[in-house]
Amino acid sequence: MHIDHVGRIPYLLVAGFRGPIYCSEASALLPPLVPEDALKVGVNRNASLIKRFLGQIWRQVVALPYKKWRSVTQGVSVKLHPAGHILGSAYVEFKVESSSMENALAKRNHRVVFFGDLGASHTPLLPAPRPPWRADLLVLESTYGDRLHENRTQRQMRLGHAIEHALVNRGTILVPAFSIGRTQELLYDLESLIHRMGGRRLTGSMCWSDLEVIVDSPLAAKMTDCYLRLRHLWDNEARRRVNSGRYPLNFEQLYTVESHDEHRQTVAYLASSGRHQRW
Repeated sequence: MHIDHVGRIPYLLVAGFRGPIYCSEASALLPPLVPEDALKVGVNRNASLIKRFLGQIWRQVVALPYKKWRSVTQGVSVKLHPAGHILGSAYVEFKVESSSMENALAKRNHRVVFFGDLGASHTPLLPAPRPPWRADLLVLESTYGDRLHENRTQRQMRLGHAIEHALVNRGTILVPAFSIGRTQELLYDLESLIHRMGGRRLTGSMCWSDLEVIVDSPLAAKMTDCYLRLRHLWDNEARRRVNSGRYPLNFEQLYTVESHDEHRQTVAYLASSGRHQRW
């Protein structure tokens, strides 16, 4: 999950909250990683303090499987459904039992559905979200409610044209992306392009299969590893690629930078070799 979904956890813990932190099974791997990075960058670099904070999160996290009811308090149960946004994302369905016999006769329970960020129907790697069967009260965010996004085919075409244009002009390619979700989707699309283009020439003697892809982010490297470990949650298309011998997030042309020293070595290599393709 992104920091905008878990950024209040430190404040809740400082305020004394010691109850369960419910999340999906995949997200249970991610919350400690996201606040750890945010704390180091924007709050405190005290390793001992950060370790204590992360340990507290681990003690309070309760991982829930998708599509199974879990009682969270008297009269209230919760069920998580895949949201298709990033790995582990979920929308939440609450089942609230009626508080009076009159209401119970009219309706056995009340359903409240809460949507956060939703993935598009054809997001790489993840199954498309499915709507709930029922909702008596629906709560959702509407950041992109008035926009039409391009489809994956159009996006891959634009990405391929941008790469070819930059390399023909001997330019530098920099792609800023969220460490969770966006980076993995981009790698998936790059592997698709390299696989499809194969020996097609980019410039001079360089072909698509010669393209070097560098992920210069330790956090993104950790998140990509989580994606790889949880590939049973990928969609059918991504799993078919793996079964056919392809590695959409760990392909031959990919190199990940996992420390500051490796970052400095990579920058020096790019400067000395003249290979400026950096992702």
